[in-house]
Amino acid sequence: MKLTSKTRYAMRAMVFLAECGESAPQPLSRIAQCGMPVNYLEQLLGTLRKHGLVRTVRGNQGGYLLARSAGDITLLDIITAVEGPIKKSLCYTNTGVCSKQENCGVNKAWEKVTSGIEQVINRVSLSDMVTGS
Repeated sequence: MKLTSKTRYAMRAMVFLAECGESAPQPLSRIAQCGMPVNYLEQLLGTLRKHGLVRTVRGNQGGYLLARSAGDITLLDIITAVEGPIKKSLCYTNTGVCSKQENCGVNKAWEKVTSGIEQVINRVSLSDMVTGS
């Protein structure tokens, strides 16, 4: 499974917000100092907000905060928010899903692997990423 730059930026932004805690909303410019383009980050934070992972505070002292505690947000939540559901099939063609998918041993094995990965990343919380555990 290869993570896109979108996912890497989302994880960086979420870790940054988790490290800041609930003390004060973080302005976009401060979050971007983690090495992310401001315009791209703004769109990404909008996506994370739509999925209930961050919230915004308006005004002069406004910015972004986590919408839930860092312990309640998983790596799977972040990946799914920015990338969509993890694909459980290897067998996509230009015209859609392969017609042999249901009876294919390769596809069934890949579904098991993908399900295992999904279970593991669903157990890794944002809090775990902050503490490195």
